[in-house]
Amino acid sequence: MMGTPVTEQVARSFLLGDVDASEQERIESLFLSDREIRETILMVEDSLLEDYLEEIWSRAIAKNFAPLRRKFPRA
Repeated sequence: MMGTPVTEQVARSFLLGDVDASEQERIESLFLSDREIRETILMVEDSLLEDYLEEIWSRAIAKNFAPLRRKFPRA
């Protein structure tokens, strides 16, 4: 099965739905049959989840911290 190598960037595009249907099918097939590609996709998936959770955490901290800064300003 030929095509673009499944690099981390390609895996990221795949996971974010930024590939066409034929590329999606090709990568899904490779995910099932190629251990190295499966590991790459799973690693990128973990990275995307961490980025997402860190952003949510950062927003929650900022939201909760801002009122405290107003209430207790530094001298």
